[in-house]
Amino acid sequence: MNQLKLKLHPGIGDILLCRNHLDSIKHLYDEIYLSPSRSIVNGFREMGDGKYYDFCLSFMKSIFPDKPYKIIEDDTLPKFAPVDYAVCDLPITKDGLFKINNYSFLLCKNPSPIQCNYIVVNTKVRGTPTYSRYNSYYKNDFLKGILSLSNNYKIVVMGERTPPKSPENKMIGPERVFCIYNDLIDIIPTSKIIDITLSGDDTAVPHLDNIYRDCSIMKEAKAVITLGIGGNFILSMSVSDNSINFMEDTLYCRFYDWMINHHQRNSVIITNKWSYFMDNLQKFIEKEDI
Repeated sequence: MNQLKLKLHPGIGDILLCRNHLDSIKHLYDEIYLSPSRSIVNGFREMGDGKYYDFCLSFMKSIFPDKPYKIIEDDTLPKFAPVDYAVCDLPITKDGLFKINNYSFLLCKNPSPIQCNYIVVNTKVRGTPTYSRYNSYYKNDFLKGILSLSNNYKIVVMGERTPPKSPENKMIGPERVFCIYNDLIDIIPTSKIIDITLSGDDTAVPHLDNIYRDCSIMKEAKAVITLGIGGNFILSMSVSDNSINFMEDTLYCRFYDWMINHHQRNSVIITNKWSYFMDNLQKFIEKEDI
């Protein structure tokens, strides 16, 4: 029996990316055993009560419910983290690494509860652009674009109002992890906004029901807009019919540089060119769907 045993990074985006990667080679194995990395959870995600590890285990079971995948707990397994180029010499193609599949069949449990034409804007910005560059170069254009979108759509503001105070976020720092919630609330007319954000404390340990709800909302949105990398970016690409994503400095994480330059399915746009990002927002600004 041909078996593969691996340990995964614990983030939502990491786990989804690993499903994407492993699906391209799963036909080579009778069984693929996967474990969350307790040591990484303890060092970067845990808030001191063990709840994040429990979430990670539950999320992995929901993302790998089918054969040949089996979820176990073994922190001694070799690390599989393609974002860090730890691929254990597995024969994964470039498509398997960098082209994101649609996983709405795993992540969308119910229809969207929102019954109107809407666009989702994610509040959390991770990695790139930095807070300083966002404020100096992108903020005004971006908010003008969102305000224009609100003429034709409701704007669903999704994510965190402030980043959780996790060990990882403290290590990365506020220049690389921040939220644009207040900017969005200040610019979008009250009658055009649907606010489903959570506090940072509530998102330190995610809840599966909230993830499923958010994914169903993103799946049925006219478009989903994100800045930066991270779990919200990967979730958007994994479920949305129109996922529009901007990241600036891909040298921050070279894996995403490859992803930008690799052909995605037609509904996914990833770019480090601000003009191209804004052009794609403009296409929705010019529609009259409301």
